[in-house]
Amino acid sequence: MAEESQDEEKTEQATPFRLQEAKKRGQVPKSQEFNSLFVLSAGLFILVLLSDTFTNQFFNLNRKLLTSATDFALDTSNSVQLLALILENTFQIFWPLTLLFFVVAIIMNLVQTGPIFSFHPLKPDINRLHPIKGFKRVFSKRMIYETGKTLLKLGLFAMTAALTLHWMLPRIFSVMQVDPHSHFAILLRLSFIVLIPLVLVFVLIAIIDLVYSRLEFAKKMRMSHRDIKEEFKRREGDPHIKSKRKQIQAERLKQVNAVANVKKADVLITNPTHIAIALIYDSNAMNAPKVVAKGAGELAQKMKHIAYRFQVPIVEDKPLARQLFRDIEIEQTISSEYFSVVARILARIYTTSTNQQH
Repeated sequence: MAEESQDEEKTEQATPFRLQEAKKRGQVPKSQEFNSLFVLSAGLFILVLLSDTFTNQFFNLNRKLLTSATDFALDTSNSVQLLALILENTFQIFWPLTLLFFVVAIIMNLVQTGPIFSFHPLKPDINRLHPIKGFKRVFSKRMIYETGKTLLKLGLFAMTAALTLHWMLPRIFSVMQVDPHSHFAILLRLSFIVLIPLVLVFVLIAIIDLVYSRLEFAKKMRMSHRDIKEEFKRREGDPHIKSKRKQIQAERLKQVNAVANVKKADVLITNPTHIAIALIYDSNAMNAPKVVAKGAGELAQKMKHIAYRFQVPIVEDKPLARQLFRDIEIEQTISSEYFSVVARILARIYTTSTNQQH
């Protein structure tokens, strides 16, 4: 019941990433009947195209065997030699047809699945040895479909062949009235007449199998909303972690830019070693002083180093530094509660700077 409810939840179409991963494992929709149809059709086409050639080659082989029949004694070595001769000549006749079957089978597999190179299907799977899962595979929907398809195929083939042969029986018997040299060619043509209806039946079965294979694969690849979320997390990372990572990166970038602003500050307030706050104030453009940089630990030390380098005044005020670091963010103006204490610090700095200039 749990598996059925889980299957019912898989209502979403497979994502391109899932299909790509399945293809890497060698899992693709493929109809063997579709391949067999084209292999059979190609073979039939070649037989029709080269029927005269095959007929002549068969006659030559039979002539060679009959004319040399008296040259072979019926012992073991000669029988093996005769068999090798028959096989060699038969191969010479049928090797183009065999090669065609091989090439067409490869091409049709590529047409259906595209190029695939995977060792995943060859990996041992312990689950295949599980008796309960093996029993389920025997009585699975796929096996029921394959059994029904085989029975349908045999039934249609038998009925088609029976009807065709029944129609052809008078023509087959009439062959005895024809010159023996024409027997093989006539029988070959009659064979084509039998094969054509069988190929048409094969077309119907191949179409059914192709559609079923595609639908079954699409159903097998379906995903639940949870699967899609898990795939997204696996591909892109956990959204929460990703968001946190972006936040940290933005904060670091902000700190780096802020440290560069220390050289433009009017004062650097420290606590004195662990915290540093850089303030800037322009009475013509600002309503209140603004925090342009702040840092703790190693960053605070870097800010103090930059302040020394660019002669930015450094004021030690532990309570004010801690409060500003806690309450005011970078690029924010200080709140009214800090106006008086910051104003006194800035006034003292301006007074000291003026006296030094005089």
